[in-house]
Amino acid sequence: MCIHDHQTVIDLGFTEQEIHAGTHICFIYSNEVERRDITVKFLAGAFHDNEKVVFFADNWDTDQFREQLAREGVDVASAEKSGQLNISDVSVAYYPNGQFTAEEMWDRLSSAYDDSIENGYKGWRGAGEMTWALRDVAGNDQLIKYEAGINEEMKTRPYTVFCQYDANLFSGAMLLEVLRVHPYMIAKGQVVSNPHYEAA
Repeated sequence: MCIHDHQTVIDLGFTEQEIHAGTHICFIYSNEVERRDITVKFLAGAFHDNEKVVFFADNWDTDQFREQLAREGVDVASAEKSGQLNISDVSVAYYPNGQFTAEEMWDRLSSAYDDSIENGYKGWRGAGEMTWALRDVAGNDQLIKYEAGINEEMKTRPYTVFCQYDANLFSGAMLLEVLRVHPYMIAKGQVVSNPHYEAA
């Protein structure tokens, strides 16, 4: 079986750019319609590449998400039944025991990637709504540490992640911190190298 590595060009769905597996993308958005359109196309692209697909949902109604993903040509019911698609609430994904810790989340992502490869998928792709970090969740102060650490984790496991931050809700100071730990960002519907990124 041929699995994705850091040289593999993947289908991002919303752009024809040549982007490789193992890319950590930040999407700071203010337009909800644009955000949803780009997100579902990003995840739909994973099916073209035979990747495992995960969506960590917070504010987005999951039935609406399923409907929009289906409009991109994905057989959502079959994908969920087979296990290729997993739609998970952020509380289950990020803080299943009521507390968020960066280390445990890194472990969960690593295990999810390893399981996807063992089950015959070429890679793993995830998108998460990050608004949960604005609530009074124990450990939410580890958010930036977690995001920075993903870049290290990806060196050995080339999964692709897409982190969504609502510019209408997060402070400017927090968004600047977010930008410092994401190598890539979305601007005008394209993936660009993030000029604010500070490599560890």
